[in-house]
Amino acid sequence: MQTADDNDNDSEHHPQGSDDSAEAKQEESSQADLTIEKIRKFAMTPRQVKNYLDRFVIGQEDAKKVLAVAVCDHFNHIRFCLENPETRDEDYTKPNILLLGPTGVGKTYLIRNISRLVGVPFVKADATKFSETGYV
Repeated sequence: MQTADDNDNDSEHHPQGSDDSAEAKQEESSQADLTIEKIRKFAMTPRQVKNYLDRFVIGQEDAKKVLAVAVCDHFNHIRFCLENPETRDEDYTKPNILLLGPTGVGKTYLIRNISRLVGVPFVKADATKFSETGYV
């Protein structure tokens, strides 16, 4: 019969568990380093981002312009803060965007392509699963 103390010391008996944890932390650290490096190298203008989106999405000109400006502003601000750590404490409001429109107009497709361009993960959540029909 094992006691609580025996369970706490399982890592001594199974050293692979601690290696996996260290390996996972190292992988997270290297992923973070890659992300920071991508941000440092981000040097696109809103026009370049919009031109990229034009290759994939027909129409939605206003949405493409707003998204391009917001993405460039956000990434340029992060890059500026990485280069000038003393500016991190300054008040900054990140531009958030709420895309509204009927099904099939390209909302998800726009964001998926921007995330691919910038090199960040794309995560999609469906709120209709969490509410009654007709509320979302």
